[in-house]
Amino acid sequence: MSGEEGTQSLLNTEDTGTAQQPQATQETSKDPAPASTPQASEPVKVDWSKVRESLPEDLRNDKSLETIKDIEGLVKSYIHAQKAIGKEKIPLPDKHATTEDYINILRKLGSPEKPEDFKVGQSEILGEDFVKDFLNDAAKNGLLPWQAESILKDIEKHVSETLEQSKVQEETYIKENIDALRKEWGQAFDEKVQRANAAFKFLVPDPEERQALIDQGLGVNKAFMKMLAKVSETMKEDDFIGVGEGKFGGMTPEEALQRAREIQGDPNHPYRNPSHPNHKAAKEEVANLYKIAFPD
Repeated sequence: MSGEEGTQSLLNTEDTGTAQQPQATQETSKDPAPASTPQASEPVKVDWSKVRESLPEDLRNDKSLETIKDIEGLVKSYIHAQKAIGKEKIPLPDKHATTEDYINILRKLGSPEKPEDFKVGQSEILGEDFVKDFLNDAAKNGLLPWQAESILKDIEKHVSETLEQSKVQEETYIKENIDALRKEWGQAFDEKVQRANAAFKFLVPDPEERQALIDQGLGVNKAFMKMLAKVSETMKEDDFIGVGEGKFGGMTPEEALQRAREIQGDPNHPYRNPSHPNHKAAKEEVANLYKIAFPD
């Protein structure tokens, strides 16, 4: 439409020829020079010996500096000292310190003043009385809880091992003595033991005194048992009434051998007369006697 303003546009509809392009000014581009990387400076090494020499004489000769070898050690020592500031100090006792001085230090370190403050359990091996007495001494002498517990465990272990060794030794002692008596007495073992018991009760009528002797190990002692058995041979059968089993039987190997030889040496015994009706029984008796005499 003429006379009207056209719609605004950046595009041109008229053919006006080739549009001239603006000429760009040609400039030679230059790359900027790379920035130089700053190099880390070398740490300055300080000669501690020179630093120390520069100190006043009273500081330079202080013994606390003798362990310092370099500046790093000096700094570490300073940091450690700063961390320790504010903590309770426990001075070491000198040569004039008393037992009480040491106890006071141990109290500060945690030693209980009362035995009941030691938290340790009861011990069946050591017993209540022993543990109680030990803790009384522990409190009196300033032991720390872990020390008291450790010592108690060591004592308990030692006592336990000792008791076990004693038990083994006692069992060995009993077995060796009984085996020796069985070998010596043979089939008469039970009868000899009965006789020994009867003589024991006859000679030591008080039960408590007998128990005391048994507790000492005499109840299975070979020599003591043989002595009692020998004593019983001098006693009359009536002496055993109330203290023994009455009449006894059985033979020791020695007695059996002696009896067998007596039979064989008796010219009038049926053993020596093959035509005697008891000859066979006599031979069996002698054979049995030799079995008793030589059980192996």
